[in-house]
Amino acid sequence: MGRVITRAMLLNAAIGVARIADVRGRKPGDQANYLGYQVPILRRLVMTKHNALKLPRQVGKTWLASFIAVAYLAAGIDVIVAYPTLQQGWLLLLSKIGDICRILGMPMHRCSSQGIECANGACVYVVTTNDIAKSNRGYTGGLLIIDESQDVDATALQKLMPSLKVYKRMNLDVAIFMGTGGARSKLLETCWRERGFNLTHLMPAEIIAADPGYAATDAEFREIMSVEGYRLEQECGLLEGGNAAILKNMKDPLPERYNNPDCMWYDTVGIDIGQRQDATVVTQLRYYPGTLPRFNVVRTLRMDDRYDVQCKLIKNWVYDHGLQRCPIGVEVNGVGRPIYDFLCQRTIADSDPMMNVFPFVCSERSKSGLIQMIQHHDYNHALHVTDPAAYNALDGLVEIFSDDGKTKYDHSDYLSSLIVAFVRAGHVPPLPGQELRSA
Repeated sequence: MGRVITRAMLLNAAIGVARIADVRGRKPGDQANYLGYQVPILRRLVMTKHNALKLPRQVGKTWLASFIAVAYLAAGIDVIVAYPTLQQGWLLLLSKIGDICRILGMPMHRCSSQGIECANGACVYVVTTNDIAKSNRGYTGGLLIIDESQDVDATALQKLMPSLKVYKRMNLDVAIFMGTGGARSKLLETCWRERGFNLTHLMPAEIIAADPGYAATDAEFREIMSVEGYRLEQECGLLEGGNAAILKNMKDPLPERYNNPDCMWYDTVGIDIGQRQDATVVTQLRYYPGTLPRFNVVRTLRMDDRYDVQCKLIKNWVYDHGLQRCPIGVEVNGVGRPIYDFLCQRTIADSDPMMNVFPFVCSERSKSGLIQMIQHHDYNHALHVTDPAAYNALDGLVEIFSDDGKTKYDHSDYLSSLIVAFVRAGHVPPLPGQELRSA
């Protein structure tokens, strides 16, 4: 009667491999605390079938994948490794798997750029994610690793996922798609946004909290990279210019009980004034208090008009939707002050003046921090976006062409407006929700 292998057994094996490799494979003088953040990630990757992993450079993504791969090989289960090029697969991952097997004393019949064959019959197959000849099909394994998936076309998912079918029936299948920052349309983003993969995304500060030695490496990257390069490679942001929201399932409808006329709710308004070529965005946010408070982006207004025209448009929009008595926050950085002053004006003709207009002052660094707090939480249980324009913009799907022909995306403007509305509602991010961070 054959052995019964469980997912828990594979997890224990992967952690054991990591601990042995950390002791025997560590370079002299290396004091880094890799396992401080790697072990929690290992637990999550093995116990969750489908994973998207976004980590900064040089924190051990490939080592993590190698630990799990060796655990599967030791159990006699084949592993499939996919890279944009076969040479990358050998240099970045296969060679590490081979090194760990040697450290553990696992005999191998073959270890080359064509793959690995262990003495127990388990193999590592290396394929390319952009093979026109379709030679990446027809393999069977229990572990699928796609590295540099921020550069991989989303169609690779349907080509490679069927390879896990046999082990899916045994509940031993694991898929890990790894990378840094990339395009919204690529595999790393689409797999968790649209296919239900579990996202693990750690920022440099989280790595440094577990391993202070990484601060020097991060400082070097910050020095040699451009601001945009650092945002992509270290913070794993989206390629399409700006901080796109990570708001999973935000288009889910509100539960029926919130449509009850007796349900208590409050409205707030956030106004982000566009500067230079940015748009001005006004957001109506509805807040439902409770043990788990919920929020809904009801409607938005986007304007590219002159500022004197915007003043009147904003005021008319507020009155048209009966929001004049709600808390209204206006970002007053730069050109926002005149619009704030205009909305605060009260004349004898105003029978119902706006009495709750507040300034919102925030540095770019502080705003980026608030945006990151929103980015790194899964608000599908707390935040809903029923306004179609806001949903498409926050999901990074709306392209705006500037006068000089360059393409930009609207999510930053909508996020800034949303943050102002949150603050006026008395809730500075992060809101109650499931954290996406593995820690």
